[in-house]
Amino acid sequence: MDDERIIKFLIDRNEEGLKLLDELYTSFLTYTVSSILKYSKEDIEECLSDVYVKIWNSINEFDTSKASFKTYLARIARNHAIDMLRHKSKELRFSGNNYEDLAHEYSDSSVNVEEQLLMKEEIDCLNRNIRKLKKKDRELFIRRYFYDQPSKQMGYEMGLSVAAVDNKLSRIRKKIKVWIKEENYYE
Repeated sequence: MDDERIIKFLIDRNEEGLKLLDELYTSFLTYTVSSILKYSKEDIEECLSDVYVKIWNSINEFDTSKASFKTYLARIARNHAIDMLRHKSKELRFSGNNYEDLAHEYSDSSVNVEEQLLMKEEIDCLNRNIRKLKKKDRELFIRRYFYDQPSKQMGYEMGLSVAAVDNKLSRIRKKIKVWIKEENYYE
């Protein structure tokens, strides 16, 4: 109900929509943006401001049949944070600074380089195996583990029962585990 009010206010260009959006989704959007921009508080704040402007300007493009409002917000926040990170990378390249500055600013200093490389290899392996899935299975997997959507919402939006969603996700996880073992990734 709150989402519908926010959307209506934003479409009507009523600033009350931004206030409600801020009340309900600031923590979620901050988490989404900060998971990409990591440790730069100024960049996170700037990105969030830009995200609110993008939401305000693009609300008419939102289609409830394609995704939930939360998914829509996450996509805008995530994409803008990635764009911001790319832009910062280009600035460093053209300013004569090296990439170590960027890597240092956005890397987790509690994880050493070897662990970061292993993490990247694991992520690459998972991405390769996700791409092997059928389109509908891939969508289920991404909705659950990227957007953290509940089974009930996914079932409603995809025309499946909650049990069917949970069973499919279980089979998908098992399938991906087998594929990863076939790559001898964890052995």
